[in-house]
Amino acid sequence: MTKLEVLKETEVSVADILGEARTIPTNNARTCDWIDDQWVSPEQYQQWAEISFQGGGDRGLVSAVVDAKRAACRVIDTLTLKYHLEYAKKCSYPEKIDGLTKIGISLDSIVLELIIDPRNELEHKYRVPASEQAAHAIQVAGLFVAGMRKEFDRKPIIAFDWNLLGGVRHSKDAGDVTEFNGFSTNPMFFIDVFGKQIEVKIVDPQASEVLYAPLNAFSEEDCIDLGTYLRSHYTHSNRDAVDMPKTAYEALKSQADL
Repeated sequence: MTKLEVLKETEVSVADILGEARTIPTNNARTCDWIDDQWVSPEQYQQWAEISFQGGGDRGLVSAVVDAKRAACRVIDTLTLKYHLEYAKKCSYPEKIDGLTKIGISLDSIVLELIIDPRNELEHKYRVPASEQAAHAIQVAGLFVAGMRKEFDRKPIIAFDWNLLGGVRHSKDAGDVTEFNGFSTNPMFFIDVFGKQIEVKIVDPQASEVLYAPLNAFSEEDCIDLGTYLRSHYTHSNRDAVDMPKTAYEALKSQADL
């Protein structure tokens, strides 16, 4: 354990961050469900699609296809955020699917053909979908959401080889209290999602430094490397993950002055 000291922060190249990351084992992870919890769930969109379809009429068919697409897109957008494919934020859904495929997440191309494309036809050619087309889109969306459930439910990884000592303890008088008690000596890989911008960091107490690069400096290739690195956690037979709420991480980060 090191003393409670402030580590010097230095911005470095993305290549340097990724190079340092590869020296840190990925079997012990920290997770946090930091993605906006106000988002509508895929299942809710799916239910709305089914209700609209059952209501019938042109408006019902249009709404059914739109919400079927939203169910699938909700899954895709969540995964691109979870694995920090920053470049993909402004990409088309075929490009997002390609990025996810590159980091090892398999998505059936039928999702594009039967959900994404029909809605594009609605938006750009102003056509009402056939009843069969809407029904098929709903069915495919349902199968897709169900098939991606395991991947979707995985908590986002924010760190490997966690080195902040302390945590949340319960106080009879104050309730849950988060305490930071210093650093262990090992370097930590940390995706800091708790600031104004997301930064990828190497926290090295022995060197008394924090190396960082902003996520928005990562190229498409860099993002793919980062996503692949994060997903390597799931290849370990002895993997372990500890989850804490966002507020606890924010308190620890503030106390550690990271």
